[in-house]
Amino acid sequence: MSEIYLNGAFLPEEQGRVSVMDRGFVFGDGVYEIIPSYGGHFLRLEQHLDQLDDGLSAIAGWTAPWAGSSGKRC
Repeated sequence: MSEIYLNGAFLPEEQGRVSVMDRGFVFGDGVYEIIPSYGGHFLRLEQHLDQLDDGLSAIAGWTAPWAGSSGKRC
């Protein structure tokens, strides 16, 4: 069974629902970052995660799900 992360919780895939009023659905908002890996090691991981964090915060002030209350990554 696959899990998804939705609205702050991990759920079974079949329980995932997105409201038709969801900002990403209504406006087509989306953020992605490609993080390459070579030989089992990520290339510039911190830089890529910083870019992803910047993109998330630019869209309606979203916070990355892996950021704790201090704003630091888990």
